[in-house]
Amino acid sequence: METLLEIVVHPHKPKFGFTHADEWSAAWHVQVVSPPLDNEANEEILREGAQFFGAPLEIIRGQKSSRKIIRISLSRERVEQLLRNKMTLLKK
Repeated sequence: METLLEIVVHPHKPKFGFTHADEWSAAWHVQVVSPPLDNEANEEILREGAQFFGAPLEIIRGQKSSRKIIRISLSRERVEQLLRNKMTLLKK
């Protein structure tokens, strides 16, 4: 099982995290600490995203863009559950 997830990356933020889904495009906004230089932001997305989801990630489109598509080795239901749980924790 795998899920494709569109993300919009925001570099130079205080901490890594999925912040919200854009209602218009359905893309998730992701904050990263690293700058978008020398592949640092992409590496952070892969490292921290894998830790967040507990599963391997791969950037399949947008390696040099702020808009990316990532492949997560989890079902769509599990990905959505993890993202909902995280959003609930952020609101508290």
